[in-house]
Amino acid sequence: MAWAATRLLTAAALVLFEASLLEDPMRWLAHIDQRGVAQAFPEYPWPAVGLLSVPIAFGALNLYTYGGAVLLGVLVADAGFAWLLWRAAGRRASAGLWLWLLAVPAIGPLILARYDILPGVLAAAALLALQRGAPAAAGACTALGIGLKVWPALGLPALLVPGSAGSRARLIGGLLGAGAALAAATVAAAGVERLWSPLTVQLNRGLQIEAFAALPLHWLRYVDGGVRWSTVDVEACACIEVAGPGTGTALAAASAAALAGGAALAWLHLRALRAPDAARSVALAGLLVILVVLLSVATSRVFSPQYMIWLAALLAALGALPGGMLERGDAVLFLGACLLTHLLFPFGYPTLYGTPRGFGHFAMLVALTLRDALLVAL
Repeated sequence: MAWAATRLLTAAALVLFEASLLEDPMRWLAHIDQRGVAQAFPEYPWPAVGLLSVPIAFGALNLYTYGGAVLLGVLVADAGFAWLLWRAAGRRASAGLWLWLLAVPAIGPLILARYDILPGVLAAAALLALQRGAPAAAGACTALGIGLKVWPALGLPALLVPGSAGSRARLIGGLLGAGAALAAATVAAAGVERLWSPLTVQLNRGLQIEAFAALPLHWLRYVDGGVRWSTVDVEACACIEVAGPGTGTALAAASAAALAGGAALAWLHLRALRAPDAARSVALAGLLVILVVLLSVATSRVFSPQYMIWLAALLAALGALPGGMLERGDAVLFLGACLLTHLLFPFGYPTLYGTPRGFGHFAMLVALTLRDALLVAL
């Protein structure tokens, strides 16, 4: 009942107040129609494009049919994940399940109009499969997640922490088997260069307006009145970037922070691998995966609102695992960050990238600053 109530609320908000979010499914439809399945969206791994083209193959060619197919697919994945959380906690409503039930309306209808729930759920399902004693399935889930969005690869080192050498071998076998199948499908459908095009596109991006490194420039832009700093609509990636003095320095600082954080995380992973068997739990692996994703989000040149979906799925899985390592304070921090993200997108975006003037722009900068602070605290 709780799942149905929260999802009806979220779907109603999409139809009544945030229908502009349906522009994303329509953009997918138009782009695939114009460029074909092989050439569309080089910033996504090709299996994601193949998946997005499935409704088209069945004749979904307008807002109602294609958008409806996307909504149905998201709700099916959502319901399936909620069931996995319930089962993982011994068929009871765990802290993880409640976090997931609340996170979806907190993030808002964005979760229904983008496909990021799928890689998020797959990355979380890898943890649940590992807890269930199915390392090969965990590896396959990770490979499938990477095939939709590259980021689940960040969690692979943590997945190798629990279990024995044999368990790790089976996990890697499942990963390589599913990964080889996806790679073969990609090469057959779109050519070998399509295997690395998502990385190439991401490395060539500038400083997106929600990136943590862009926050000081936003405040400078507000004080400056938009004279020396501006926002640029980049059609190639359907994103908005900050341009002006200090942009290169901000990007360099983010890269330095990523290297420093990466070194600290490597040390944590090494400590975990050397820990006694009893300490190397799946819950510990879950904490490490969440830390890696948080670090990536905080130091990336890009921040998109759908990143909150990734974290929601991982935190929910952590809360469903034995050991109770999802603390109430962490859940509160995250849900607060979700609500602020929902305020910023889609409602506050035009104000945020528009001409910096008045109380509205100031309020959106405060919301952006608080959201970033909550994620750093988490």
